[in-house]
Amino acid sequence: MQKKAKMKKGIAGLAFAIATLSVDDTTQEESVSYGAVQNLVTTTSGGREYSLDPRGESQDVYADSVKVYGESVNDGYDIDLTILSMLDNVIRKAWLNMREKSNGIAEYADGEEYPYFALIIYEDTSDGVGLTSVYYWCQASGRPEDNGKTAEGGNFDWAFPTIPIAATPRPTDKLVRMLLPGKAK
Repeated sequence: MQKKAKMKKGIAGLAFAIATLSVDDTTQEESVSYGAVQNLVTTTSGGREYSLDPRGESQDVYADSVKVYGESVNDGYDIDLTILSMLDNVIRKAWLNMREKSNGIAEYADGEEYPYFALIIYEDTSDGVGLTSVYYWCQASGRPEDNGKTAEGGNFDWAFPTIPIAATPRPTDKLVRMLLPGKAK
């Protein structure tokens, strides 16, 4: 029996869970807990594409033209996540600290740090099993770019904002990501 190649075919869904870092008053030990997993609604904030740029690099020390020391630094990833739209107020409040008002959602320049969350990307694979990637300590590293233009000739012009996310090592154990077989939400 021939095995199929397990290649990524496409994003099947996105989800997140808000992360909370706590410090025990007695032991001063840090722990991270996560809220409920919230699957993003495909029709309002479905995943279009993502790119990962590794943070950190190998550092080598040479003496007398010989490598005497080497170290690999893993500071996680810079993720650019392109989604269908940022009209989903769940993302705006959970990732960008926007606040619900009686007549809409408001963005303030109050200097408050963006919250941390686990990002979950479900993907289809060529073998039908799927792949789930979990990035455990993420934070929006900037506001998403936004754009708009007139519809010409009666055609709808789709908007696909990209939100920059820093996926860094979790402070308690330095875990960056986990790759899990399957795509069950």
